[in-house]
Amino acid sequence: MLVTAVCAGGWVGGRLYAGDPVLPLGAAAPTTGDTAPSPEPSPEGERVGYRGMSVALPGGWTSQTVREGFGVMSGPPEDLVEEEWLVLRPRDQSECEGNEWTWTDNHTGCRHLKVLGPLGIRYGGSGYGPIDLDTVGSHTSYTASGNPHPCPEGVPSHTTGTEEVPGLLPWEVEERDLGGEPARYGVGPTICYDVESQGFRHFEQRLWLVEDAGILVVDGYGLAEAEDVLATAEW
Repeated sequence: MLVTAVCAGGWVGGRLYAGDPVLPLGAAAPTTGDTAPSPEPSPEGERVGYRGMSVALPGGWTSQTVREGFGVMSGPPEDLVEEEWLVLRPRDQSECEGNEWTWTDNHTGCRHLKVLGPLGIRYGGSGYGPIDLDTVGSHTSYTASGNPHPCPEGVPSHTTGTEEVPGLLPWEVEERDLGGEPARYGVGPTICYDVESQGFRHFEQRLWLVEDAGILVVDGYGLAEAEDVLATAEW
């Protein structure tokens, strides 16, 4: 079932959620279409896979797969194309209880990594444009919306034009190796909307883009474990 929700302030998000856990490599998939129970914490070192890449989860982390429609969310629902993506996150977070995952959500207080496929790359930029780390601009950060999202809960955000933050700094982009595959790593500011002050702020976001594999990893929370997780990548 596809649900299109229009949030306060005019943000649009479409979601189709199948809360199945990501299965360890080699495990059998469920035979029913029912939503699976919330997954248990993963044993340290358990590997999960997506589009030919597998990573080892730290102890106490869990993983889920989400299947939903990608595209311009303000357009007709029938134009959306379904694709799966992964959520990787620390397990014990009260902010995650009852969270309905969607690829357009940048502002949940549930700290997590998004692992997205080709459609996330194609529609994840500003105005639902493609993500591009070859050049640095508004298309660099993962915003997945026609408008800035509310600022993420529990993440430091900043205004510009102050002595501390004189202006919006450009993104830093560099080449990385992800388990032997070439990747581009970017870190920089992403615009968000502060509901309390009704003004615009920005927070730091990190992206890993593996173009040949069609994989994009998004960290909007400064997760200390993110680098360690991706250092375990195998193909």
